[in-house]
Amino acid sequence: MTKAKIVAHRGYAAKFPENTIEAFQAAVDLGVSHIELDVQLSADGQPVIVHDDTLQRTAGIDQSVFELNAAELTQIEVGEPERFGNRYKGIRLPLLSDLVTLLEKNPHVTAYVEIKDECIDEFGLEHVVKRVLGTLESVLRQCVIISYNLPCLDLARRMNDCRIGWVLTRYDEESRSLAEQLKPDFLICNYKKVNTVLWPGSWSWFFYEIETPALAHEWIAKGAEYLETMDVEALLLDPSLKGE
Repeated sequence: MTKAKIVAHRGYAAKFPENTIEAFQAAVDLGVSHIELDVQLSADGQPVIVHDDTLQRTAGIDQSVFELNAAELTQIEVGEPERFGNRYKGIRLPLLSDLVTLLEKNPHVTAYVEIKDECIDEFGLEHVVKRVLGTLESVLRQCVIISYNLPCLDLARRMNDCRIGWVLTRYDEESRSLAEQLKPDFLICNYKKVNTVLWPGSWSWFFYEIETPALAHEWIAKGAEYLETMDVEALLLDPSLKGE
């Protein structure tokens, strides 16, 4: 059976606080060479690595990411106390530039960088894309810009000819038509949304929420080339998936 590449969803997020350098490094140390992360902007326009636009879930602070500048955000601990208690006390919210450092040290690693819709709504499409691409400039060949937002992906590709991945909200004929117009490098989808054969095209199929080896093999058989999981080690326990 053809292997698929394992993508660490927000890093090794099953065992480490999500979207932290520690979570990304843990995945890389296990042998994974594909990581996914989320980007928002700080109040002063710096790209920061965080999924939500508030700090409540990861830091226990009821405040918007958009209200704090980068210097303030990088002092905030994001050890996910509701999940981990005090186990990861001291882990702080990273800047996107911290990821650049990690990628420069690991040239074999590819990062799938998701630009969030709420960030675009807050700061404007062109401003956000310019900030993200500018930060990633030195490692852009190691990156794929991903988003639910089609104009965001179109602009990113026009600005820097970078690889792009569209995250699907629906698996229907309208989405298929839009995908055929955009021709992204990747189509990304929650496997639960797909109940028919995969659309053929120039893209690679990338499925997320894949948490067991059995599910991984099921979707590889259906044509998946990339499998995203928070529980990296669970998939790597299967020798046929290890190292991809």
